[in-house]
Amino acid sequence: GKPAFDAAVTGDPSMADTNFDVVVIGGGPGGYVAAIRAAQLGLKACVVEREHLGGICLNWGCIPTKALLRSAEVGHLIQHAADFGWSAENVTFDLDKIVQRSRKVAKQLSQGVSFLLKKNKVPVVSGSGKLAGKGKVEVTDKDGKTSTLNAKNIILATGARASAACIERRALATLCASGGADLAAVGRVSPVAAVQAALRRDVHFSSLL
Repeated sequence: GKPAFDAAVTGDPSMADTNFDVVVIGGGPGGYVAAIRAAQLGLKACVVEREHLGGICLNWGCIPTKALLRSAEVGHLIQHAADFGWSAENVTFDLDKIVQRSRKVAKQLSQGVSFLLKKNKVPVVSGSGKLAGKGKVEVTDKDGKTSTLNAKNIILATGARASAACIERRALATLCASGGADLAAVGRVSPVAAVQAALRRDVHFSSLL
């Protein structure tokens, strides 16, 4: 079948081709940068991505976590507003909105990656890619339909995978209850749990700035 090209990147999926100089499996920071550079050097390149452009760091790891921690830092500053000559009373937080802001930041950056690919005329094929013989990449889309891309060169940039938190919430509460906990010490806990603890306790952010 015909590969599921991302219309937001290609502009017109009906014009899709299946023959490339370079096919990159994975749209993370390694994959999309490699594809763009290949295109800049005159090669016909495409990216195969099953979820969101930008990879784990941009969509689920570093960027969303930093956005959550920024909200917690603002809460920390408000709690110490008097130290800076300001007065703030009855200040509360809305965790849902904090998470929504985090997701919005990640979405904006992912859309930025899409723009860069489109600007450099690099199409994106939506689906999971796997090697299917010499010079061939089989792509399975979300509906289970398969298609084949032909490539003179193939780059595997499948990236990292998220893992479950290795610290219990009780341990996190113990660390934060001291009032001097460094969030770097609890970096492997759920970001949302870390923000909740930071907003309720006097947590230092010096190591994050």
